[in-house]
Amino acid sequence: MSREGTASETRIAEAIRAEILRGTLVPGQRLVEREMSERFAAGRSVVRLALGQLAAQGLVEIRRNRGACVRAVSLTEAADVMEARMTLEGLAAARAAERADRAQADGLRTLATDMQSAFDSGHLTHYGRLSARLHERIHDIAGHEAARRLIKELGSRTVHQPDVVSLMGDRAAISLRELLDVVEAVTASDPSEAEAAMRRHLTDVVQALRSLAKDRGAN
Repeated sequence: MSREGTASETRIAEAIRAEILRGTLVPGQRLVEREMSERFAAGRSVVRLALGQLAAQGLVEIRRNRGACVRAVSLTEAADVMEARMTLEGLAAARAAERADRAQADGLRTLATDMQSAFDSGHLTHYGRLSARLHERIHDIAGHEAARRLIKELGSRTVHQPDVVSLMGDRAAISLRELLDVVEAVTASDPSEAEAAMRRHLTDVVQALRSLAKDRGAN
C-alpha cells in the first residue's frame, strides 16, 4: 500500500478508536464497511485495514460472514486486564513520586480537591472524569513513555468497565480515599508508598470486577 493509503488507514482507525473510547460507538454496534467508506471518503479496502488495526487492539471483533462490530469485553476479561495494568500504574506512581516538582505536586493537590468536591456534590460522572485525569497527570509526571503506551493499550481493551465499577454503590467513596492516598504519597515524594497505594486501589477495582462477574454468572 502507498504511504498515502497507510496514512488514511491510520486516520480512520484513530477516529473510530476515539469514538469507541468516548462511548459514541457502543459494544455490539456494527461497523459497516460501506457506511464507513462513505463517511471517511476512503476505499473499502482501506476501511477494512483500519478495522483490522482495531481488531488487533482488542477494540473491534471481525466475524466471518457477518462483518465487524465493536467488541464487548466481559467483566472477567476486564479484571484480568486491570490486574496486568496494576504493575504499570504502580510503576508510574512511584516514578511520579521521584520526579514531581513543587508545581506538579500543587497541581495534583488541586485535582484531589476537585475530586473531593465533585464527590461531595454527588457529581459522580464528573468525579469519574477527574479520576481519569489524575491517572493521566501521574503518567505525565512519571515521564515513563513505555509504561504510558502499554497502559493506554490495556485501557483501550476494557474501555469503561473499570470506571463503571468504580462508581457503583460505595465504590466511589472507596475509590476516592484510595486515590487521595496516592496523591498524598506522590506529593510527599514517597515512591514506595505511592506504588503501594496505587496497587491497593487497582486491587480493589479488580476484586470488584470479579465479584460483579460472579454475581452475574459472567465468564
